[in-house]
Amino acid sequence: MSGLGRFVRLFTVSVLVAVAGSVAVAEPASAAGPTTISVSSSANPSSVGQSVSFSATVQAVTIPPPLLFVTFLDGSSLLGIAVLVPDFGTFCKCIPTAHSTATFSTSGLSQGSHTIRAIYLGYADNGGSTGSMTQTVTALATTTTVIAVPNPSVFGQEVNLFASVATVPVGIRTPAGQMQFHLDGADLGLSITLDGSGNASIPVAGLVVGGHTITASFTSTDPNVLDSSGTMPALLQVSRADTSTTLSSSATPAVYGQPVTLTATPSAVAPGAGTPSGTITFTDGPAMLGAGPVAGGQANITLTSLKVGSHPLLGSYSGDGNFNPSSGTVIQQITQAPTVTTVSSSANPSVYGQLVTFTATECPGPPSSQPALPPSGSVIFVLDGAATPFDAQTLTVAPGLPGCSQSTSAPTAALSVGPPAHSITVDYPGDVNFQPSTSSLPGGQTVNKDATSTAVVSAHNPAFFGDPLSLTVTVLAAPPGAGIPTGTVTFADGSATLGTATLAGGQAIFTNAGLQVGTHNIVATHTGDGNFLTSASPALNQEIRCTTTITGRVTGGLAITTGSTCLQGATINGGITVATGAALSMRDSTINGGISATSATALTSCNSAINGATTIQASSGFVLLGDAGDDGYACSANTFHGNVTLLNNRGQLEVGANDIRGGLTLTGTSGAGPTPENSTSEIEANNIRGDLA
Repeated sequence: MSGLGRFVRLFTVSVLVAVAGSVAVAEPASAAGPTTISVSSSANPSSVGQSVSFSATVQAVTIPPPLLFVTFLDGSSLLGIAVLVPDFGTFCKCIPTAHSTATFSTSGLSQGSHTIRAIYLGYADNGGSTGSMTQTVTALATTTTVIAVPNPSVFGQEVNLFASVATVPVGIRTPAGQMQFHLDGADLGLSITLDGSGNASIPVAGLVVGGHTITASFTSTDPNVLDSSGTMPALLQVSRADTSTTLSSSATPAVYGQPVTLTATPSAVAPGAGTPSGTITFTDGPAMLGAGPVAGGQANITLTSLKVGSHPLLGSYSGDGNFNPSSGTVIQQITQAPTVTTVSSSANPSVYGQLVTFTATECPGPPSSQPALPPSGSVIFVLDGAATPFDAQTLTVAPGLPGCSQSTSAPTAALSVGPPAHSITVDYPGDVNFQPSTSSLPGGQTVNKDATSTAVVSAHNPAFFGDPLSLTVTVLAAPPGAGIPTGTVTFADGSATLGTATLAGGQAIFTNAGLQVGTHNIVATHTGDGNFLTSASPALNQEIRCTTTITGRVTGGLAITTGSTCLQGATINGGITVATGAALSMRDSTINGGISATSATALTSCNSAINGATTIQASSGFVLLGDAGDDGYACSANTFHGNVTLLNNRGQLEVGANDIRGGLTLTGTSGAGPTPENSTSEIEANNIRGDLA
């Protein structure tokens, strides 16, 4: 056997050298004992890359079993050489049987049909033999596995889809090709090339809330690898994203009535993303303030009705199909609003006695502009800084002035004439919503003197010469002023002042007994006082006449016993006597005799000739014998052909520009005449030819 062993080794080496040198293997030659070969595969069909074991069993006719090697060929291409291993029988494990088996494994078979041949060359007592089989190799099947990370996700969150392709069996080959992802059956975009590990991924965002089917389709670019597709075993769940809501105020603190805009901004909480929609509900504690849609990521509401105090305001986001609800808070402080007080007068300037009211207007001061309630309460009115207000009134809504209140003082006529102007101050103490304020009437209240109207009336018109004439003057305050004028009234007859009288209760009575015969324009002028302006009455046409008028010629003497007698261009051929209480007025007349008057009421002689002695005594009224032209009586000079005696007359007298051919005696005159100038006796411009006593 040692010789046989050496032979085997030498033969083996020669075969190996021969086989290694060429892919062509000669068929076995006949040998002593015939053999047969059967070839089998561990997997048929198999896949590309799959490891397949081929077994060649060489069966000899007689023992000893076949030895040495079996050559495996794929067609004419050498696959490899395997050593034959004798099989030991079951009867005696130490005695070999008549066959041996050689096994060769390979994973390098390409796709297709392969003729696998096993060649046994044989030796000694066993001849060579050849066997074959057909091995089918198919392309590798693949599996595609799909996952999503994260899963579940929330709206707006980016989700990565992963697909992994593996061969079946796993690890045989790394697949190459393109991957296409599908979301709910819709293509997600371009195909993605697998990486070197057979993986592909794609990010997706904006997935709507709900469950989504994710599918991946693998298209192989390797002819030895088959396409496949896979579906994620569970749905990709997208939930609504959480939100956070911020609530902000345009002004905090704000004042009462100031418009405050609340802005609620709901936003997605990471990893969620996007812009929420829906509505925002605004509340102040349990009180509903309003609601508004979210537009552009925000919702706004403008408030003007918040009361003074601290308000925990809440903005509640309703959520929508993609976002969960949330809320935000802000503490809104509302403080008292400033006020602006204005003061106006019903009449400025006013006149004395005029009823004047003062109106206080209370309005919100900036930034308050839209208060739900105007200022309330009352205001007090102070005159000239007095410690005690002159009035207090309750505020009411001001018409035509939104947000404002007004109050008007009671009418007052108790304002004195200035300057200076009266200070009118209004104090507003405020209320729960508004701050106090004060203000004064701009420039103060000016009170001017009131105009007056003056009227004069006569007790008798016409009146009789020599009789006392009573004139009544009334001075009234001119509307809108009021009150009773005081002071004095001057009475004038044309340019001649008659006298003055003092008003009492707005009236004065002036009595004058010296007015001459004729028409007199009587004007009463009020001189004014501290509260009233001066004024003059319309002219009163006062007529003075006689009870008896004589013209022409009278033969014999003339006795005037009562009333008044006017001689107008008359000629009296005889003397004239004037009895007590009677009056005589002569103009342009001739008296051919003397004149004797005792206790007459008045006596006047103008442009007349008295051809006799003249005695006038104890007259109660004015005696006028001519005028020098300075007193305005329009009484021309007389010619007296005799003595003129004037005794104890009590109403004053004037003797002017006369031609007295006798003497003039004047004694005992007293009283006052019809004008202030006639307060004393006046004798002037006379031509007295006799004695002057």
